[in-house]
Amino acid sequence: MKRRMQLGWLALMLVVSPGGHADKLTVDAFFERRAIRMIKAATVWVIEEGIPTYYREGGSKGFDQYVYKNWLPVSSGGRDVPVIEDKGHLAWFPLASGGVHYNIHNLYRETRPGGIYEFWIVRVGTDYDSLDRARCMFYVTRADEVRGRREILHKSDRLIERYEVEPGTYFEFPVDDMDVVSKMEAWRYPESYPDSDLKNLKVVKHWRTGRITVERGDGEQWAYEEDRDGYRMLLSETVRAFRRGIKAGATVSEEEWEDIYEGLVRIMNRSGRPIKEKDWKKYYKRQFDKLERLDKTAAKTRFDAKERLNIEWKDKK
Repeated sequence: MKRRMQLGWLALMLVVSPGGHADKLTVDAFFERRAIRMIKAATVWVIEEGIPTYYREGGSKGFDQYVYKNWLPVSSGGRDVPVIEDKGHLAWFPLASGGVHYNIHNLYRETRPGGIYEFWIVRVGTDYDSLDRARCMFYVTRADEVRGRREILHKSDRLIERYEVEPGTYFEFPVDDMDVVSKMEAWRYPESYPDSDLKNLKVVKHWRTGRITVERGDGEQWAYEEDRDGYRMLLSETVRAFRRGIKAGATVSEEEWEDIYEGLVRIMNRSGRPIKEKDWKKYYKRQFDKLERLDKTAAKTRFDAKERLNIEWKDKK
């Protein structure tokens, strides 16, 4: 499961504290826009200056402190730390801000007479219905030396398979190198690979053995199923969190129960696809029933999210 889904419920759930009332966890749009602007600017800086800064500041710890000092509220992802020339990476920099996670990979490098050319990818993940969205950004860079500053030559929101270094001479992405492709996780971002077959290859490198497995299928279906499973986990985590809060003595008003149900409906509709009737009855309805049983008063005048979702499901059929 993607890291954004492991953390997602913290950003979307309605937090309950013992002895108090439920409060909706909201992110002010102004601060979210500010955080996204800063992480986008920090991403460009990382691609251009990240490697020389890493060495100048003495490694991961120094780099992280530099980023936090100069790019608030951007951090390098908590437990994750940047890696250079280690663990199979030319360079990998994780950034996080406002519920958005940017994983910046230096994927491929060639030394040519005109300098060092590289392909970079930025994989964007979100913890919630952010102003940003899950997607990829691609860059081609040039440097005079491996530890030097990068110059961004070209960027795109679609895979860059080749770049013309000089008339008639191309720097080409190694689409057949499964070790490189495994770092892209293309099947999770099919919209970023509209003209490439890579989105239909699930290429996974085992973290311990280094063994690479390749499975061919439908990238769009894989991405949908992964998101669907993530939303289900999000829903279950929310219900469990409220159960813990209510057992600890928290009370929930009718207005707050309505907010809870509406929030869960949004979670379940994020995929943009209708929920199958058998899944609705087998999984989602069961979760709503569990939520109702947490507080007997909630059933009296509660917001009927189950009926609303049924109506939306029928409209999408």
